[in-house]
Amino acid sequence: MLEDNSSYFIAVDFDKKKWKNSLIKLHHCCSEYGIPSYIERSRSGNGGHLWIFFEDPVPAEQSRKIMFELLRIAGIVSHFEKEPSFDRLFPNQNFHSGKGFGNLIALPLHGESVKSQNSVFLEPQSMEPYYDQWNFLENIEKISNQRFKEIYESLFKEKSREEHL
Repeated sequence: MLEDNSSYFIAVDFDKKKWKNSLIKLHHCCSEYGIPSYIERSRSGNGGHLWIFFEDPVPAEQSRKIMFELLRIAGIVSHFEKEPSFDRLFPNQNFHSGKGFGNLIALPLHGESVKSQNSVFLEPQSMEPYYDQWNFLENIEKISNQRFKEIYESLFKEKSREEHL
């Protein structure tokens, strides 16, 4: 998270037995809303992350609100429970605590992990690594500020905060 409580991405962390199923459900939900999302197997290989990237930083509070709504729509969380595979979001908080970096997520393509086909982006249908990870990254779609506003407004029927966008 940046000092102004914004971020260039949001990532969802899944672990445990059904992490692949949860990732696929959320990925499909994002697709239904026209949100480009990307699946990465974690460094350990025992979990994964769903990534959404922004062209410019967006308020963490709003990106987290969108993501929790998508998790709810996908049936991964509710007001009363969550699937055991869902762990947390990154950024972890809406506002900077001022006490250092806070919780961090390991970025993809960690050298040693890649050799084991971990810490790599996966093709959603097969859940196999993309052949050329660098080419894949060059072609990811980032959400523009305008599209972010549209997503926020469609999900919550309210205006997003204009000061950051």
